[in-house]
Amino acid sequence: MSRAPEPGLRRLRFDASPCNFPRAAVPMLAPVDRRQLSLLRRDGVTLDTTRTQVFLRGRYGLHEALRRAGLGPGKRLLVPSYHCPTMADPGLRLGADIVLYPLKADLTVDVQALQRLLQAEPQSGDCLLLTHFFGIAQPVAIIKDLQALCATHQLRLIEDCSHCLALGPSSLPESIGSHGDFAVSSPYKFIPVPEMGLLWSKQGGTLDASDTPPATGRQGWRQAATLLRGWATQPGRAPAWKAPNPKSAASAAPAREWEEDCVGISSHYLPSEEGRHHLPISSFILERTPLKLVTERRRENFQRWLSLCKGLPQLQPLHATLPDVCVPYMFPVLLDAPGIHFAVLKHAGLPIWRWDDELASPCDTASRYRLGLLHLPCHQGLSEGQWQWMERTLHACLNGAGLSHAGAVA
Repeated sequence: MSRAPEPGLRRLRFDASPCNFPRAAVPMLAPVDRRQLSLLRRDGVTLDTTRTQVFLRGRYGLHEALRRAGLGPGKRLLVPSYHCPTMADPGLRLGADIVLYPLKADLTVDVQALQRLLQAEPQSGDCLLLTHFFGIAQPVAIIKDLQALCATHQLRLIEDCSHCLALGPSSLPESIGSHGDFAVSSPYKFIPVPEMGLLWSKQGGTLDASDTPPATGRQGWRQAATLLRGWATQPGRAPAWKAPNPKSAASAAPAREWEEDCVGISSHYLPSEEGRHHLPISSFILERTPLKLVTERRRENFQRWLSLCKGLPQLQPLHATLPDVCVPYMFPVLLDAPGIHFAVLKHAGLPIWRWDDELASPCDTASRYRLGLLHLPCHQGLSEGQWQWMERTLHACLNGAGLSHAGAVA
């Protein structure tokens, strides 16, 4: 059962629908490549469903983890101040209070600030959500500090690995997914499966899957339709390039931005999709996706973004280097003047995500990154033609004239 959260929790909203942004010309996530789906070759991963539970999305795995951890009314879920709505939704769904804790500029946890927060309002039985943003693990020293805090304040530590190529307890990257009481991940963000979220426990023991329902007809048809749409497209096809017109952004209707009371879960969380599931099509693709290729391509593309940003002073990479064990989810980059350039980039069809719908907090990092931190694709399906189109379009948008008033907010 959901209940209204504590008074004072506010949601920041950004509605871009009046802008009529076109569909991104390059896919944000890796498309299905039927050349890799050989019936005979299996160079991916077969899930151990005795240790890993399968859900439609990681958000529903997080809901199950929090439920198992005892979260509910009168308890708190501590969530990073910079977050997407679905990080908080499972806690809101369970009737818990959401508390946002501060992050540093590199998105590592501000342990001292978190410690002061916990000391100011001591309470047992709460849960702490630790997120590895964009596939880059929180430093081991910080994880150890958080484990100590959890022991002192009787918190359950939940690792959010939804930005990591983490496929259960038997195939974990270093420093990711083995430190919390539970961990969740979202394979569909790395591998072109129609849908999939995973949950496992720190102990690595057996998770009861006896009540896992089979895929319903609706789910099976939905997965099949997604797969067929992917096959019908041409992965890697470069869009036709035309010079962006800054006047189209300047003359478009402005986006709307406002603040409102948070009265429950967001529209991204569907209670009807809770529960474990058997996903044959997703498992088929997962077993046949070459993970070595996924890792290599994503790392190469991240490095290419770093090189590209050197020629674009308006873009500042969040990370100047890529750790050796990291398989990046996206390329996070700060836009110096989002109020000027964001709408121009979107109207040009550039693939961009950002978290502009989040809960309000006094954290400076969250305040700046909500509108200023862009997520750019670095998936394995990007072709050379798509790269050239993105590079040319970015240069034209950010170095063009007449952009001073584009992207205004009502």
